[in-house]
Amino acid sequence: MAEVELKFDIALADVRRLRRARVLAGVKSRTESLLALYFDTPDEVLAAHGMALRLRREGRQWIQTLKGGGGVTGGLHAREEWESPSEDGSLDLARWRDTPLGALPDAATLHERLAVLFQVEVERTTWNVRPARGVALEVALDVGEVRHGAASDAVCEVEIEHKAGPQGAVFELARHLLDEVRLVPSAVTKAQRGYRLARHETLQPAHARPAALAHAMTPAQGAAAVLGAALAQLLANAEGVAKSEDAEFVHQLRVALRRARSALQTFAPVLGKAQARELRAALKATTAVAGRARDLDVFATQTLPAMAQATSTPLDDARLARRLHAARRRARRKLVAALASRKLALAVLGVSRIAQAGAHHGGDGGVAPYCAARLAKAARGLRAASSDFASLDAAGRHRLRIRAKRLRYALDACAPLFGAKRVKHYTAMLSLLQDALGDANDARVAAALLGEMGAARAWERAARRWLAQREEEAARRVVPCLERLRDARPPWEKH
Repeated sequence: MAEVELKFDIALADVRRLRRARVLAGVKSRTESLLALYFDTPDEVLAAHGMALRLRREGRQWIQTLKGGGGVTGGLHAREEWESPSEDGSLDLARWRDTPLGALPDAATLHERLAVLFQVEVERTTWNVRPARGVALEVALDVGEVRHGAASDAVCEVEIEHKAGPQGAVFELARHLLDEVRLVPSAVTKAQRGYRLARHETLQPAHARPAALAHAMTPAQGAAAVLGAALAQLLANAEGVAKSEDAEFVHQLRVALRRARSALQTFAPVLGKAQARELRAALKATTAVAGRARDLDVFATQTLPAMAQATSTPLDDARLARRLHAARRRARRKLVAALASRKLALAVLGVSRIAQAGAHHGGDGGVAPYCAARLAKAARGLRAASSDFASLDAAGRHRLRIRAKRLRYALDACAPLFGAKRVKHYTAMLSLLQDALGDANDARVAAALLGEMGAARAWERAARRWLAQREEEAARRVVPCLERLRDARPPWEKH
């Protein structure tokens, strides 16, 4: 059967508030200790095929569970799940002969190679909530840990699982909980935590992955796929921002936020323009916070070292270094807070909800002609904004840069629908334009940060001269990029 649930991280300090939430008042809870053993082969055949195999003890009873397929969108986990009791606490793979596990190569001898890879021990409190007739939801609070040998990862999470009635009910209950409790949407399963430990993996920045678009999809289904890919990247990097000092997490988080906002704009006519506009605005607030953190990271790790190398000017301004370090730490703290905020959680759930609805929507034409029309409109806007580039002021160049980014993100999202070579060629030209406009923008931002950080005057004068020269050189690169782009045949046009 299909399992659909929302998953959130919750701080231990907020657990008491969850237990007292109004939507759970009067609902009898049940608390039990759970032990789950996760199995795989030494070469992780199950993980390679997107499956998780679990044997869980619930009181005196053992339950064997196979999960596979599906995916995660904004904390909404949708996947196939098969369960059956185990009489003696051992696996019986014969029960899953007709599941994807039965179709694996060497399925008949798979049991000979399976071993416990990691285990999960949690104290689970559950509430069976019936908010309306015919609607059944389960809220589960898990507190415990995932273990592999001596390594462990703490678990403190809330799941809202759909049991009966409209699937949208899980979002409504989540919204009510968010009125009282700080919950952070999560895409990380316990199985993923366990595999990380088993592989001795550290968190890595998540780069954008192509959406699983197909010509048979409707525009609404295409929107669901593109938004799902953007939110997967967003949530993966949000975890990294909270747990790592690596600046690349901030960069990729910012990219994910922009991709999500771009997708909302591209598919606004099928998602509902007012709703898409509202969600874009909600994501914009976090995008601005991420932008500040990213600007400071670029200034510290790229602009200043490049300037020192180009001008042979030693970066020995201790006051600037101290202020920059403090500013970066403040910006990172603000970003972590924004990622754990109710505002972003509601925005992510809102995007996830319309994506979930779109995934089951059909009958309104094909996604390819829809995307072609939207890309053509974005390209016309870019051409109009760049028609007289030499006369543009800083604000005009910034708007042009935003249009170029929007077209690039939209094309990236729709790329599987068009010829790979044509997309690659056109994307390369867009990238060159973005790089030139981006370098000019970085120089302007760096000039503003120099004044903000209070650099020594003599050092600042030299820096500003170099930045002005860099901005001018970048602006000169823009014109030939625009000319090549105007002469190119867009990949969405029929040949």
